[in-house]
Amino acid sequence: MKLKTITILACALSLGGCATMKDSLLLGAGAGGTLGGTIGLNASRGNASATILGMAVGAVVGVGMGYLAHESDKKPKVEKRKPEIRKDHPILSNPNVEMIWVPDQINGDRYVEKHRVWILKQNTHWRKR
Repeated sequence: MKLKTITILACALSLGGCATMKDSLLLGAGAGGTLGGTIGLNASRGNASATILGMAVGAVVGVGMGYLAHESDKKPKVEKRKPEIRKDHPILSNPNVEMIWVPDQINGDRYVEKHRVWILKQNTHWRKR
């Protein structure tokens, strides 16, 4: 139990950002191999071949995750800018809208289920600030 706790703690602490692709791949392989080996050891109750297989699969998955994590860090962050609002320009007012529920209806051979209808009471208009 102590080994499992130490392994999980080591994996959690090692999941930091990496500056280079090599660091990302090595960190992913190490963390994945450690976690895979621990899972293989616990699942097989001490079978060495299952532990090695778990380490290998974990390392391959970890390399893939390290690559994907490194690639996502390289994408430029797109900053959304709010449009510039000048004080001397007029603005549009909010429209006045009312919502009503229309109950279930049977019209001849048609059944219309209960639904909402929005009614525009007052349209939007330009106004000064």
